Amino acid sequence: MKRLFLILTVLTICAGISLNSQTAIPPSEGDGTESNPYQIASLANLYWISEDIGNWDKSFIQTVDINASETIDWFDGNGWKPIGVPFYDEIPYSGPPFTGSYDGQDFVIDSLFISRSGDGIGLFGATEGSVIQNVGLTNVFFDGYLWNTGGIVGVHASNSLMNNCYVTGQITGKSIIGGIIGHNSDSTVNSCYSEVEVIGESDLGGLIGHNELASVVQSYSESLVRGSMGIGGLVGRSTFSSIIDSYSTSNVEVQGYGSSIGGLIGYNDASIVNNSYYDYEAVLLNGEHVITIGALDNETFTAWLGNNLSLDIADYFSFDGEDYLIGSEQDFWKLLLFGQFPANSFKLTSNLDLSGRDNIFIPYFTGIFLGNGHTIINFNADFSETNYSSIGLFGSTYEAEVRNLNLTGFSVKGKGDIGGLTGSSYDSSFHNIQLSGIVEGSFNAGGLAGSGKLIHIKDCESNVSISGIGKAGGLAGVTYFSEIENSYSIGSVSGSNWIGGLAGMIDGQTIVHNCISKGVVQGSSAVGGLIGESGLSSVVRSFSEGNVEGDDTVGGLIGYLSESYVSDSYSTGDVDATSYAGGLVGFVFYSDIANCYSLGNVTGDSASGGLIGYNYDFLDSVISNSYWNTETSAQSYSEGGEGRTTEEMTYPYAANTYAGWNFSEIWQADPGYDCNSGYPFLTEMPLSTEEEEEGNIVDVTKTAVYLYPNPFNPETTIFLALAEKDINRPVTVTVYNIKGQRVAVILEDEIVRENELKLAWRGSNDQGKELSSGIYFVRIETNSNTISRKITLLK
Repeated sequence: MKRLFLILTVLTICAGISLNSQTAIPPSEGDGTESNPYQIASLANLYWISEDIGNWDKSFIQTVDINASETIDWFDGNGWKPIGVPFYDEIPYSGPPFTGSYDGQDFVIDSLFISRSGDGIGLFGATEGSVIQNVGLTNVFFDGYLWNTGGIVGVHASNSLMNNCYVTGQITGKSIIGGIIGHNSDSTVNSCYSEVEVIGESDLGGLIGHNELASVVQSYSESLVRGSMGIGGLVGRSTFSSIIDSYSTSNVEVQGYGSSIGGLIGYNDASIVNNSYYDYEAVLLNGEHVITIGALDNETFTAWLGNNLSLDIADYFSFDGEDYLIGSEQDFWKLLLFGQFPANSFKLTSNLDLSGRDNIFIPYFTGIFLGNGHTIINFNADFSETNYSSIGLFGSTYEAEVRNLNLTGFSVKGKGDIGGLTGSSYDSSFHNIQLSGIVEGSFNAGGLAGSGKLIHIKDCESNVSISGIGKAGGLAGVTYFSEIENSYSIGSVSGSNWIGGLAGMIDGQTIVHNCISKGVVQGSSAVGGLIGESGLSSVVRSFSEGNVEGDDTVGGLIGYLSESYVSDSYSTGDVDATSYAGGLVGFVFYSDIANCYSLGNVTGDSASGGLIGYNYDFLDSVISNSYWNTETSAQSYSEGGEGRTTEEMTYPYAANTYAGWNFSEIWQADPGYDCNSGYPFLTEMPLSTEEEEEGNIVDVTKTAVYLYPNPFNPETTIFLALAEKDINRPVTVTVYNIKGQRVAVILEDEIVRENELKLAWRGSNDQGKELSSGIYFVRIETNSNTISRKITLLK
């Protein structure tokens, strides 16, 4: 009897302990207003916030250190209930977020435990418009099972501030896991740090799992991050965000097959990185010392860290009053440190040979890089057996400008976002870039750029061999909301889906005009001589000449055309496919085509046609004044367009052919059959409004170039209107053929003392021999710029 009494007593005490550990006790001081916040002086006070949804818009301050170790026994082992997510078992969470403020006043909460499934796991589940500051969580163990798990907050919903907070311990989950925040959206993290083990599958960061439309400032991570994809020492995935004055010393380990791994950021999508780094000689990424975004060598990182996160660029570069000068390979690698500052402009002063530093590149660049007409040769980056993304001479560019650069003899290999000049790019411009080399990747592979948003490619020339699984193109793999003009590609392109001679895919109102592709294009689906797939975009005044092979949706100009516009363009290459094969477009979906023609032989088992292979809906697509050659195509049928014979399509042209075409400004006849075998060809695009307005130069700070007439025979005039900074400086004018070979020197290092210069060229080489009809490029090199203009010689 006495033994039974003791057992009941012990059980009662234990039950009481368990009950008390989950008892919510209101604070004894404060009323929850900003001027008189509730004072949290115990774990029971803290739990009172979590338990009462009516507290989630109030203000709180912590007045003591809190031992939360007993939470390991709460709710049958589920532990702490996050503040701000009342129905944590529902996905997505259905309760309101925490909208108040919490000031830890530099006190700690120790040994907090959570083991729950749901969305939004942390001390706070979700916040909106809140301020959380001076909070320290030590020795935490959080297992979120699923998504959005963070030490302080699982989900920063919007417009919140986290300031001077830190977390130590271990945090695990499935995806979007961070030491401080799981998903940081539209909010700011300032002066925070983490020393945790972050373990999961995807979007994992030592500080933040996914940083979206958000900012990280003056923060760091000393964590261990272990996962599969989108894993970074500081941030796992950063989307349209900013990381400023921050760093990481975190090692990153890959479990199973991994991708998008970085010492600072795992995957960067159009985000600002400014003065933020990691020591790539100390940090291990999957057991290796690897350069990714933010990489610095040990000496430079230590100096930067010891100098209050700052180094003086004047100690590293010479300056000519406008640009920092790069005259050696050693100078170029200093861009690892100073390429993150948008105010900086760099200029090459000599050719560079990078053959001695394989797999070393500039992973992030913003600002201006002036090639100054010089050449960078033998750049080699082979990441084909690893899991890093955004590989190129400049791995990722943000609001950058690169001009007047020759990049030759390069070899770039990797998984995703692979390009000769840049792997991925946002809001950047590339002008007068000549490229020659090899690019091999899985997805998003391009001779100049693997992928790009809001980018502008102008006067660029690519002779790059491209191979990739998906979205591969001679100049760009995939672009969104971008513009490609006055550019061409002559290299071969091969892959599987979305493969194009110039671009694999263009989308989101991308404009392609006055462009050419000549290389052989091979793929499976959505394969085009110029563009693999065009969605919500336009292609004007462009043509392709290379042969195109694929399985389905294959076109001489465009493979798959969706809700797009094509005008004043043509294709001459042969098309060989199983189905949906067209001389101009393989598959048309709700699009318009005007003033186009195709000549190539079309071979296909089903849904094939001389101009269009398959038109999804005749009523919602308009195909006007467009033609295909019934003889050269061996096709008597097309789902759109009009069939014509060779005689009808060549000069002097049948009356019912090229009806309404503009032969004064857009098209040029070929009466001599010596420029385009008698078929019409495109004249040069008129100067853009930034260069010409009613014959007057608008921007006097830039040298303008005019060629007239163009096309020409027998003579053309090259008119230069020199900017002030180019007067009394050397000017060189040379002519190149479409293969990139120099054929004539019109002016060489001539000092020009007037603001205007007129030069005549009669279409001959330096030996006085007349050149054959065709397209040539006039290159003008001045003190401030190098300009290329396309010109057509007729005989």
